[in-house]
Amino acid sequence: MSIDPAAELPFFYGSISRSDAEQHLKLAGMSDGLFLLRQCLRSLGGYVLSVVWNLDFHHYSVEKQLNGTYCITGGKHHCGPAELCEFYSKDPDGLVCPLKKPCLRSPETPIRPGVFDNLRENMLREYVKQTWNLEGEAMEQAIISQAPQLEKLIATTAHEKMSWYHGKITRHEGERRLYSGAQPDGKFLVRDREESGTFALSMMYGKTVYHYQILQDKSGKYSMPDGTKFDTIWQLVEYLKMKPDGLVTVLREPCVNGKAAESTYLISFACTNSMKVKYHFSNQFMLCCVLFFILFNLVNHYTNTASNLLHNLSETPSLPATRRTGANGYTPPPRAVGGMSKPVTTIPEDRDILPMDCNGFNPYHNPNDVKRFNIQRSQLLMDEVELGSGNFGCVKKGVLKCDSGQIDVAVKVLKSENEKLVKEEMMREAEIMHQLSNPFIVRMLGLCNAENLMLVMEMASAGTAQQIPLHQ
Repeated sequence: MSIDPAAELPFFYGSISRSDAEQHLKLAGMSDGLFLLRQCLRSLGGYVLSVVWNLDFHHYSVEKQLNGTYCITGGKHHCGPAELCEFYSKDPDGLVCPLKKPCLRSPETPIRPGVFDNLRENMLREYVKQTWNLEGEAMEQAIISQAPQLEKLIATTAHEKMSWYHGKITRHEGERRLYSGAQPDGKFLVRDREESGTFALSMMYGKTVYHYQILQDKSGKYSMPDGTKFDTIWQLVEYLKMKPDGLVTVLREPCVNGKAAESTYLISFACTNSMKVKYHFSNQFMLCCVLFFILFNLVNHYTNTASNLLHNLSETPSLPATRRTGANGYTPPPRAVGGMSKPVTTIPEDRDILPMDCNGFNPYHNPNDVKRFNIQRSQLLMDEVELGSGNFGCVKKGVLKCDSGQIDVAVKVLKSENEKLVKEEMMREAEIMHQLSNPFIVRMLGLCNAENLMLVMEMASAGTAQQIPLHQ
């Protein structure tokens, strides 16, 4: 069994997304030179080095070469990911800073395997056996010596092993399969087009099926129209699960093909059959168990289908107002529907009216505008008057400049002499508070790292709760 050469590194997280990597780095303190390693989705067999510098994230692609070495674009070649990280810990050589502190995985955080990791070994053996008619020790030697070249070769056909790949079916048949069963937004399948060697992506959104042509450029890379390019179909699909990249929504639930569904049933039946050996059940009893199992699932399926049908009849989904068909017959994402009314909020009789019960309630004029984790010092104006002080520092009144204007803020300033001792603790506080968004909690708008580390908070203009008399 081939093992990822980075699997032994305590700062390797496997196949995690960019946002997941940044989340781990935030929780680890955001110190300069903090880093972790993860699998690269775009580069087969490669990695991404995620580094923190000046409270910002920097991501560097580490590509695996055909000779088995690894390098960052324009950098030196190294025999493995461990050697590469060790080199950049001594010499930045183009990075924003040298690697200083690894972001270690906790014992509760296993390495996340990639979608190709579970298929690679079997596909390598199957290819070597069928192509070169090798077995045993000769097969193992061939796999070891030709692994980099073979991995790139078999990766181009790995999509044929995926549950969402339906082969050569018509557009109409693709729609029929997507409409079969539940129809959640993001349900999808990939199929062959009539033109040989080309593919289409069909997906569900708002109870409507959308079709997209998967483009292939002259170098053989796949993409959505004007989208990010990948070496293989399955890499593109994994990327579209994280970002829509021109689609109406991200891919979520695969529409499982018949072969995958059959395999699942055979596995389930095999497990049931193994019980016969363990408990010495009779053939007649096993047949009754299997028939009962099938009957139970059929009844459950049609009950759910009937329930979904009644629900759909009573609640018609909001479909896009207009859908333009392109010259190639593929449907682009729907336009935004204008004039949609907000749902009426029902207030329970057993409680008072709260601020968020009002349709016009909005505690922040533009949350997307003002709430940013990193705030530039040029956006912040501060008054010398202190609103309060504590062990870590003081709180000053300030003004935050944003696109919609200026808003009053409270700025928690860390004392310089305490910076080394409490900076990491303050960063954890910032990360937790940044995730909270409630009208009854003073919200953190962002963090500024300038002459001091500063937390920018929403201004509580009415003062503290202890200043309010009890009779009010």
